[in-house]
Amino acid sequence: LSRTEVMPAVVFGDPGSGKSCLTRFTLHKLGRGLFDPKRSMGVRALPFRIALREFVKDGRADGYSILRYLIRHRLEVPDHLLKDWLTLLGHFFSNVKPSRLLLLIDGIDEVTPDTLEYGQIRQQFEDTTSIARMVFTSRRAGFQPPVQVHGSFELIELSEASIHGMIRNWFQAVKRRSPDFAQSFISWIFSDPRRQDMAGNPCL
Repeated sequence: LSRTEVMPAVVFGDPGSGKSCLTRFTLHKLGRGLFDPKRSMGVRALPFRIALREFVKDGRADGYSILRYLIRHRLEVPDHLLKDWLTLLGHFFSNVKPSRLLLLIDGIDEVTPDTLEYGQIRQQFEDTTSIARMVFTSRRAGFQPPVQVHGSFELIELSEASIHGMIRNWFQAVKRRSPDFAQSFISWIFSDPRRQDMAGNPCL
C-alpha cells in the first residue's frame, strides 16, 4: 500500500474480514511514524481515515467537501476557526507532494452509486487525486469505484493450518513460552467458534 504507482488502490474483503481494522491500524502506525521515523514502516505520510458512511451523513452540510470534513470531524476545529483552517490546509495541500498525503476511505460499497450524494462524493474524490493518495476498502460484490483505481489487494481469511503455524511461530519467537503453552492456546482458540473466526482474521 505504500507504493505510489498503485494509487488509488482498493482493498477487497468479505464482511468481518478486517478491512476497517486495517485502515485503523494503518492510520495508527503512520500517525506514530510522523513523530518517530522508526515506527513509520518506511513510509512518511500524513494519514486521514474516512468512514464513508459517516462522511455521507456528516459531510452533507458542507457539500461533501473532503477538506471541510477533515477539519470539522477529524481535526475537530471550532466553526469560528474554520475559515482560517481552510486557508491554512488549502495552502498546505497544494504545496505538499501527493505521496505525503494518504486518505484511507473505508466502506466505499456502503454508498448507493445511483444517488445524488454519490455523484457529489465522486467529484470530490476525482478532484482530490491530484493532492493525495487514496486507498478504498470494499466488498467485491458492491464495488463501483468513484475514481479509476490502479491497484487492488485482498484480505484473505487465514486457514486452520495458517493459524496453527502463526501461533507456533510466535511462541517460538518470544522464546519465553514453551511448545506446550502454544498447544494449550491453540486448543483454547479452537474450542470456541467465535474465537476461531477471530483468529482467521489476518488483521487481528
